[in-house]
Amino acid sequence: MNSITQAPVVKPWVGSPLNAVSFDIEEWFHLLEIPDLAHPSRWDTLPQIAYRYTEFILDLLDAAQVRATFFIVGWVARKNPSLVQTIAQRGHEIGSHSYWHLPVYRLSRSQFAEDLRHSIDILQHLTGKPVLGFRAPGFTLTHRTPWAFEVMLDLGLQYDASLIPHRPQSFNSPAHPHLREESGRSLLELPVSTVRLGSQSIPFCGGGYLRLLPAWLLRLLLRQRQAQGLPSVLYLHPRDFAIDCPRIPLPLTRYFRTYHGLHSTQPKLEQLLREFQWDCCAAVLGLIPARSPVQAPSSARSHPSFLQQAA
Repeated sequence: MNSITQAPVVKPWVGSPLNAVSFDIEEWFHLLEIPDLAHPSRWDTLPQIAYRYTEFILDLLDAAQVRATFFIVGWVARKNPSLVQTIAQRGHEIGSHSYWHLPVYRLSRSQFAEDLRHSIDILQHLTGKPVLGFRAPGFTLTHRTPWAFEVMLDLGLQYDASLIPHRPQSFNSPAHPHLREESGRSLLELPVSTVRLGSQSIPFCGGGYLRLLPAWLLRLLLRQRQAQGLPSVLYLHPRDFAIDCPRIPLPLTRYFRTYHGLHSTQPKLEQLLREFQWDCCAAVLGLIPARSPVQAPSSARSHPSFLQQAA
């Protein structure tokens, strides 16, 4: 039986806890559940923005002296091998975001394993470094995919970053890093940062939610988690910055969530990078050393990872 061994929540400490900044490197047409865009045979015929905006993201991170995790779709890596190598050469962590960017709940166990293995193989081939972590497309690990964690462990991954806390379909994930026990083996879980609004759990620190919310509210929510001793997880995509992103007809609510606030992404990210301390996901989980104070932003202090504090 699967179970969760929760790391104890740390007490608040003076200064900022180390937070995780991550980017899901996919194309604008990798939006899920859009039949007209779903088939890979179409992708080569469509304009692509991931390369250009990922380079833009890298420059923003360099300016802030922040290391991040880039969860890369294998198809994008195959099309842009030099981009993957540049990300690694500039000191960032590379994780898997699947190969074909399909909802995990639409795959069988064997299909998921093949897709994930293909993604890991190409990323490790391009960088010469092991892939430690995975984020599911669209956070689509659900109760329909209980085998996904065992597949990750079978393929040598050490952590997952795919769950949204307090959503029943997300295994009732805690709101902080924890260990998930799978058949006698342990997989670290780094859940998305959320805020509770009634019965809803909103992942405020990424994607359309980050673009929708005002900067003052984002900072307030991050400070609230900081006061609780909880690390935050920020996630964005190249299309979140792409004011020239091709637009397609969508239901009104989804169109708003997909395209609203694109002009606000850069200034919000730059402000958050200045005001809080960030590192890649593996460093927050204690799998690799956190950056030294010399490498961190000048206004930030160095802190142990969340799990090191909780130990």
